Amino acid sequence: APASTKATDGLGPLFNARSCAACHPGGGRAEVRISLEGDVEAPGLVARFTQGGGHVDPIYGRQLQTSAVQGQTSEGRLFKHVNGVGVTQLTAGPLDVKTHVSGRLAPQLHGLAHFAALDPSLITRHADPDDENNDGISGRPHWIVDGQGEKHLGRFGWRAAHTSLRSQSAEAFLVDLGLSTSLFPAPAGDCTNAQTACLNGPHGDPAAEIPDALLDLITTYLENLPPPQATPDPEGETLFVATGCAACHVPALVEGAQDMPPAYTDLLLHDMGEGLSAPAALKWIAATEWRTAPLWGMSQAIAQNSGFLHDGRAATISQAIEFHGGEAERARQAFQSLPPADQQVLLTFVETR
Repeated sequence: APASTKATDGLGPLFNARSCAACHPGGGRAEVRISLEGDVEAPGLVARFTQGGGHVDPIYGRQLQTSAVQGQTSEGRLFKHVNGVGVTQLTAGPLDVKTHVSGRLAPQLHGLAHFAALDPSLITRHADPDDENNDGISGRPHWIVDGQGEKHLGRFGWRAAHTSLRSQSAEAFLVDLGLSTSLFPAPAGDCTNAQTACLNGPHGDPAAEIPDALLDLITTYLENLPPPQATPDPEGETLFVATGCAACHVPALVEGAQDMPPAYTDLLLHDMGEGLSAPAALKWIAATEWRTAPLWGMSQAIAQNSGFLHDGRAATISQAIEFHGGEAERARQAFQSLPPADQQVLLTFVETR
């Protein structure tokens, strides 16, 4: 959409948020506000549409856009339920019968520069895709091949779909704000060929509505957000390791690094079981595979009432653990077998990261 100045573009035609800060205030998580009817009233939670094999909904694309510029029509409403999210009031008819709806929470962004700076070997050394040590954990790296045939390690996003903060930001501009970049040049954002009104609407700069200079500034901003800090808790961490949580939520990828507090992730993809299954937008990622989510910044997530897991279905850390299956089954059972007092010590440890 065009703007009144050359320096900034507008929105859309369709979009979910009016700014980056709407979903990531101060680089953190946005509060997810739910109406009495169950509708999601804030952009910190969105609905993704996937059919597996790299396919998205043929009408609505890859994401439900709940807002539109003047002269356009938004796609529908998003609501939250016990097992994730659903959509209603769709304005262009029902979803394709093969389309799966899956929620995505806006993650906190602090400390991500540390992940970008990691040598791939520091991540891949934790991989064991064939479970050769028979511990039930078979995390694997997500390698992405670029247009020149070069392999790069995916490390950002719920499914490690992005190799850099720059590409992750460019995708957010496209699907969340409806703005094109040199990396994702579609001027109509997530609009599909079936959405002719959206495709025919006015657009901004035909080259890129977000110029490279602005994309670089956003990337630099993200690179300078400091990592969350947490008070040491030896008792809680001992239980965290003993139950097997640390097998995937690795406390430190770089031992002894003074400028990088424990993030509690291995940045690898793991099979989390059918309970968290959702077809992936990338055909080489299984429906049950998710990147180990960092646990740093968890205290802020609790304060913002944004929920846990990829779609916010879990209201508490305890509920999030209940949904852990697949490779995390043993750790979940180990937590459940703890005495209630020890369970609370472990929960407090996670909640205060």
